[in-house]
Formats: sequence, structure tokens, C-alpha cells
Amino acid sequence: MWFPVRLSWGLAVAVLWGAGIARVGAQGPLPTPVHIGATKSIYDEFGQKLQGNAEEPGDLVQVLWASNDVVNAPNYDGSPDPENPPVEGGQTAIGKMTPRNLSQPGYFSLSIADPRPGDGSKIFVRVFNARNLSDASFYVDSPVYTVDGNSVIEVSVGATTNPIDPRDFDADGLHNSWEKSLGSDPNDPDTDKDGMPDGDEFAAGTDVLDSNDLVRICRVSPAGGNEICLTFDSEPGTNYVVQAATNDLSADGVTFEDLSGIITATGEWMTVTVSNALDYGAAQFRVKVDR
Repeated sequence: MWFPVRLSWGLAVAVLWGAGIARVGAQGPLPTPVHIGATKSIYDEFGQKLQGNAEEPGDLVQVLWASNDVVNAPNYDGSPDPENPPVEGGQTAIGKMTPRNLSQPGYFSLSIADPRPGDGSKIFVRVFNARNLSDASFYVDSPVYTVDGNSVIEVSVGATTNPIDPRDFDADGLHNSWEKSLGSDPNDPDTDKDGMPDGDEFAAGTDVLDSNDLVRICRVSPAGGNEICLTFDSEPGTNYVVQAATNDLSADGVTFEDLSGIITATGEWMTVTVSNALDYGAAQFRVKVDR
């Protein structure tokens, strides 16, 4: 007996009662499809919903084999490892087969029928943060699932925060995947030429493409006795440490020492009091991002 079932992500399908039973058609038995879908929105590395909807499917989704429960990271170009080949008919996109009234659902569904993955086979889903591998920089993998009769596989994944290319060509502290997402130069440690390496700017929350956006000490003022107040640009939630050096900055081996503990910014600028700062005499102060 056939009856319609509406899945939780909005896909209506007809399911035959009884695991593994196939409907008989004019050309012989027809395989029961494997239904796969996400039930919750998937987000990218910036915390934004992945792109795509029913009218215009978006970011790339792959179903891959996981023989022996082995899941390997993709190659640096995003292509799957040879141990995780694509499941035939298992490529889809965010928004595919979702309700048409949702402009940005952030999830997907698909059915694989011919050829159908056999019962007991192991598969997993890989989701990317772009429509194709050439534009993608991050991905996320689901757990491994076992195909079992007519069961529906509801995919559970986090955000696309795994870097496709974790190498750091320019040794600036920012790996190649983040360079691609941010639009910075993976072969130039200081893309905007503001004197601050891209990795430090990223950690500080400043724009790696804007030379006018960087951490600055905006004001130094006396606070009474031997204390001074330092006011500097900050990014809420970022940790900073105030440091000082007494030797010539142009000399080799300049050493900065911490004058404060870790300061967690609560606004776009912070003012801190540095005790005994005047005891240093002529000194250079800086604010360092604590990673």
C-alpha cells in the first residue's frame, strides 16, 4: 500500500510501507529512493545562512561514500579524497526541494533512486560555502549514516567552518581559506599595506583590505601619580594586552613587556589605566591582540 508522507523539511514523497520493498513498474521493480535532507538552517564561517532557495538553488551539497566509516578531508581544491568518492546522483544545492515560500531556508533535501545506495552502505554529506568548488573556501561534514530500507536520513551539520586549504602561503597567521573568504592576498602578509599583518588584523577584528582600519592608541593622558590612561580602538569581545618597551624601536632585539593582564573589549574603544607607567621614563607603548 502506498501513502503520501510529508517530510519535516517540506518535501512530499510517496513511501511504500515495508522496508526494502520496491514498486513494480512497466520495466520491472523500481527502487525505493533514499531520502536525504537537513531540517535546520546551515550557516557559513561568518555566521550567515547559506545561500539558495527553491527557485534558485545555491551553495553546493555533496553526498559521498564513507566505506569503513572513513571520512577524510577534501583536497586543497575541494575535490573529495579518493576514499570518499561521490555517490551517483548525490549532488544537490542549498534550497533544492524546499518550500517555495522560503527566500533563504539554509537547508536542502534530495532523493537518490537510480542507482540507489544499497542497504547497509555508509554515506555522509559535505556542504560547502559557495555554489562551486572553485569559489568555496570552507566546508562542513555530517556524521556517517547507514542506509537502511525506507528510512529517511535527516542530516545534522554545524556551520561551514572547516578550511578547505589550511596552508598559510605568506606566513601571516591567516590560512589560505580565510584569505579567500576575506578577499586578501594569500601571497602578501600585509594586503592593505597598513603595517599590520593580515593575521593580526583578523584577530583584532579590523579590515584586512582597509589601510585606515587598524588598532590605534588614540590618546595617552595622565591619571595621577605615576599612572597614565591609554585609550585605543578595539573590537568587542577581543582580548588585548598593553605592553611597553624602553629601548630604541629601530634597534635589534626590541623587547616589550606586559603592563596589564588580558583586557576583554566591551566596546569600539577602551580606556585602561596603567600603573607606574611613568617609572619607565621614555617608553614606547603598544596594544597587542591576545590570541
